[in-house]
Amino acid sequence: NGTIDYHFTDDTLTAQSYRQNIGERLSNSPWFNFGIYICLGEPTDRNMSDSLRMFEPVHMHNVFTRAEIVDSLGNRRPLVVSDNYLHRSDTKSKCQWTLFTPNIVFWVMFLLVVAHTIFYYRRKKDDYIWFDSAFYSLYGILGILVFFLSFISEHACVFPNYNILFFSPLYLLCPVLCLVKRFRPALKYFHIFAFVSVSIALLMALVSDIWIWADNDYFTKHTCLQSFHPAFYPIMLSLMLRSGSWMWRYGVRR
Repeated sequence: NGTIDYHFTDDTLTAQSYRQNIGERLSNSPWFNFGIYICLGEPTDRNMSDSLRMFEPVHMHNVFTRAEIVDSLGNRRPLVVSDNYLHRSDTKSKCQWTLFTPNIVFWVMFLLVVAHTIFYYRRKKDDYIWFDSAFYSLYGILGILVFFLSFISEHACVFPNYNILFFSPLYLLCPVLCLVKRFRPALKYFHIFAFVSVSIALLMALVSDIWIWADNDYFTKHTCLQSFHPAFYPIMLSLMLRSGSWMWRYGVRR
């Protein structure tokens, strides 16, 4: 009988956030890390205490190793007498260089969107019906995931998630507005909404990145901002380009 003293070295705010800690563990898995950025929201960027870091298996092992049981007389004995490895890997996993990373893939997609938009604009041809239907549907599907995690799921660190500004389930309205002729006048309002919401997200991303770059320690201790994955920039620019070009061709000049 007794109480457990975990010897937490620092139960105050540390200089590392949940997202930074998770990112270190996923440095060799860029797509998993990209998914974490999509699913987890602003609470993930808050700093951790030593006790809250126990969600991490390695840190939990270290804490339990140094923990002690304190009886009513103040006598101490180790909580863990000994530990054994069930499996020890021979070598550490190494990250193999590849072009198939979120940053490269989405910047290439952005360049393709730019080329496609310029091509049809110069030829004064309508390209929005099928292209925008597929384009916005892709991010609308991701928006359903973000919406579910933010507003329905009870998982930790998922609300608020400002990714919903550019991964929006409302984008799934685009195919309906494009393919049904009587609904096409509403496309103007759809693209205004998309352009404004993505612009807000882009501004938030720039501010948070500048803040982190300027004073990382202050950011993690006092932040209420959400950090964004670098691959989100080409995604946001692509969405703004498509909505902006549509408004320029059909909503402003006509």
